[in-house]
Amino acid sequence: MADPSVHLALKAIVDSLSLALDAWNVIDFAHHELHRGAAFNVNRENLDLDLGVDEDLLLEVGAVTCHLTFAVAASAGCHLFLFENPTFTTGVAITPVNRNRTGTPPAATMGVSHTPVDPGAAVDGDQLYQEHFGVGGVPSLRAAGVSRGTQEWPLKTSTKYLFRVTSLVENTTIDINLEWYERNI
Repeated sequence: MADPSVHLALKAIVDSLSLALDAWNVIDFAHHELHRGAAFNVNRENLDLDLGVDEDLLLEVGAVTCHLTFAVAASAGCHLFLFENPTFTTGVAITPVNRNRTGTPPAATMGVSHTPVDPGAAVDGDQLYQEHFGVGGVPSLRAAGVSRGTQEWPLKTSTKYLFRVTSLVENTTIDINLEWYERNI
């Protein structure tokens, strides 16, 4: 058991800080990771997809666990997928932005690319997630949609993931935002 005097000393420090600041400051873990400089995002914006066309993002997780959330907006109906262990190879690199803009923020360990390369008979991988959002069909009946993953996906280290949005109609405009923090836990 810990020394009770250490607990009392720490409590006195916290109490004095709380009085000096006139409030307790409590933030969730993802917010803490942002301040720690380990929160990142990438965006693909104003993409024009035709019926049945995919926008694929290849996520290549390194030695650190990445805790992913996402948001996708579309002008019409789309399907959204997340696959694990695809056989695609790196496409056009997208540089992740560290969301903590103070000091010299570290670079992300997860690589992200769009338009991944099919080495021939590429396999999407194991489907982890699928969602339909928005409404497709006749242009006069189209409705925009938004999908925001409020569930966090802790991605396995040294593993590839394929994030895919498939348009269900012609001329669908989509925006994709991926956010994650990196932590070895």
